Amino acid sequence: MKRSRRFISHAVVVGGMLAGFAGSPAFGDLYTGWSGHQDFFMNASATGITTNQVKFPVLLRLTSANAAVFSSTTSPADLRFAKGSNLNTGYSYQVQRWDAMHHLAEVWVLVDTIFSTSTSQSFRMYWGNTGAAAASSGPAVFDTLNGFNAVWHLVPPSGTAVGAPGPYTFNDATAHGYSLTSTAGVIDSPTIMGYGPAFNKLVPTGTDSVWYNGLIGSPGNGTNGSAITLSTWVKVDSIDQNTFKTTVMSLGNVATMEIQGETGTSDTLHTAYHASAGDWWSGSSNYHGQPMGQLSASTTPSWIYIAYVVDPNNSNVACYSNGALIEGDNDNVSIGYNVVAGMGPNMAFGINEGNGSRQAFYGTLCEARVDNVGRSGDWLMLSYANQRAGQTFIGMSATPVLAVDGKLVKTGFAASGSTISYSLGTPGAVEVSFNDLLGRTALVLNRAQSSGHYTIDLKRCNLAAGHYIVHFKAPGIDKIASIMIAR
Repeated sequence: MKRSRRFISHAVVVGGMLAGFAGSPAFGDLYTGWSGHQDFFMNASATGITTNQVKFPVLLRLTSANAAVFSSTTSPADLRFAKGSNLNTGYSYQVQRWDAMHHLAEVWVLVDTIFSTSTSQSFRMYWGNTGAAAASSGPAVFDTLNGFNAVWHLVPPSGTAVGAPGPYTFNDATAHGYSLTSTAGVIDSPTIMGYGPAFNKLVPTGTDSVWYNGLIGSPGNGTNGSAITLSTWVKVDSIDQNTFKTTVMSLGNVATMEIQGETGTSDTLHTAYHASAGDWWSGSSNYHGQPMGQLSASTTPSWIYIAYVVDPNNSNVACYSNGALIEGDNDNVSIGYNVVAGMGPNMAFGINEGNGSRQAFYGTLCEARVDNVGRSGDWLMLSYANQRAGQTFIGMSATPVLAVDGKLVKTGFAASGSTISYSLGTPGAVEVSFNDLLGRTALVLNRAQSSGHYTIDLKRCNLAAGHYIVHFKAPGIDKIASIMIAR
């Protein structure tokens, strides 16, 4: 006898009790008092990373496409973020810039885990609560316990006019509070993340710099450290500024990243660190010079993300350009922090105070960091993919998406899974039917829903373990998938 069809409208049977349909998660919603929200989706599978990244600060750029949040008179103080698959889990965030007039903002959101194979992992942004206190916090996002020793967004003070000269103070987003100071010649200039310091443009004397009085490292107190990662975005005014090395970022002479002009054909990235036993170069094995990509005589200088990892404990010394490894060695000599002859005592940008033969830097910087861990290649690749101009890692999805456990569903797709997630670009009726292999209908879910991102927790549906054919119909989506449910 054919099994009777169970039809459930506006609800899902969960353990014999009615629970909210997808979009009203079984875990609840932490921010039910907020009047507006928007879902954002992350496509890590397209970035080339192969490992999950934990406690990763995601850069979210807001534009005129997010006009609703800018029209709120209470934002950005009332901004909140939550995990897409569990809206009862809030995410820490930091507002880097908020320009409501021009509908432009950069916000850093700390995501607990970014899954390398996911195409539709999401988080939700909330706004519209007049009673909410401001919760933006750099130290919460860039926690020193997660390896962030110093993080400078290099954004001049709010209200600074473009092209206005310094001196400026650039605050450290971490709890360490390593504030940088610039010379008077450094000016405010557009970057890929708002605005940042441009060197030697106002008066090209070659004396512009940004610095911190003291060393910032691991541990940075005059003793030997274990690991460092230096990283920043750089745009030079022109290639082959000269045939000398120009310092971009220098932790004294403990570790440094420089650009070397190469007789008009290209520029190369040079990196070095001071070893605990010996000269600050500690031999040629710690000196790296490789083409930076994108920066050659045939191209217009563009923004490049450079990074230098010194992790002797793991025999890893490597330099990266735009997230790609350009050279690495198996060096295992520990990093020296003892100030020796020829070694500068301060953190500096645009100038190498410990070596007078270095030339001045002519260009612009943004988002510089000193980490006291050796960041992985995947971490740096994801940072590049997320932060670059024209990035496709994160965005709002106007295109309907259907996924099982974060993997996109195509007709005929088969998988084992515990969640079905989907996004709707337009509101409409959603119907999901589950049929066993004999064609008998086990469960039907039906509800009219607004645009947004939703999740069905299969573990909470009244379905026995087994193999099901799922037919999913919604505005812009009509797919059949094979799925295995385990109990």
